[in-house]
Amino acid sequence: MSFEFDDATAVAADGSVALPDRWTMGPGFAHGGYLMSVALAAAMEDASHPDPVTMSAHFVRPGKVGPAEVETTVIKAGRSLSTIRADLHQDDEVCVATHTTIGDLSAASDIGHQSMEPPKLPTPDRCIAADPAKFPSIPRMVGNLDLRLTPESTGWASGHPHGRATMEGWVSFRDGRPIDTLSLPMFADALPQPVLNVGVVALWTPTIELTVHVRRRPTTQRLGVSFRTQLLAGTYFESSGTLWNDDGTLVAMSRQIQLINR
Repeated sequence: MSFEFDDATAVAADGSVALPDRWTMGPGFAHGGYLMSVALAAAMEDASHPDPVTMSAHFVRPGKVGPAEVETTVIKAGRSLSTIRADLHQDDEVCVATHTTIGDLSAASDIGHQSMEPPKLPTPDRCIAADPAKFPSIPRMVGNLDLRLTPESTGWASGHPHGRATMEGWVSFRDGRPIDTLSLPMFADALPQPVLNVGVVALWTPTIELTVHVRRRPTTQRLGVSFRTQLLAGTYFESSGTLWNDDGTLVAMSRQIQLINR
């Protein structure tokens, strides 16, 4: 069975890739987390290890729907870890510059210490589905997902933000594709921004840099996700996130800095 996400992240042997309009944030502009997953797909082809451990991306300019190329460079190929640079180009210019360290997470369930607890989320059926058919302003890429926000997280949409810069809910692939490490950068950037719930009104909040730490391989069909912003200063804000298996085990952590474009 062919899944939408696999088709959209398929990078040819020569590095070429077609960015479809089904993974856009706005008219003609590809979703940032999706572009990270495209770069990760290319980087993994050059790796001798199975799992991304940490990945960071700098978004130099927006990626546009249409042809693109991913150029990879092996910075180091070690016995336990490899580091690979993967840059996504369009029109001979870099759009996204990434570095990924790749290793083996097969023993990551052996936890020595964990101080954080999973968010206390309502069950998915008690959350509010983000349906582009009902809400035309929702980015098109959300149509590929089953995104369900907690009722508290959706106050901004009705003009009643709850006053805390948080955003939580559940997310999975709409077509039933299994969640894996390749998809984690996309999921780490899939929710509306937490600053919406402190009254920020912005049509576009472009990501400047996003880092994802993968802590274990996902073993679930649906991720519980929680994001929060601790500082909004001028036009810049950060967003920190945690992504969880549905049994409450931590899968990944993320942190990004974004710009409010009013």
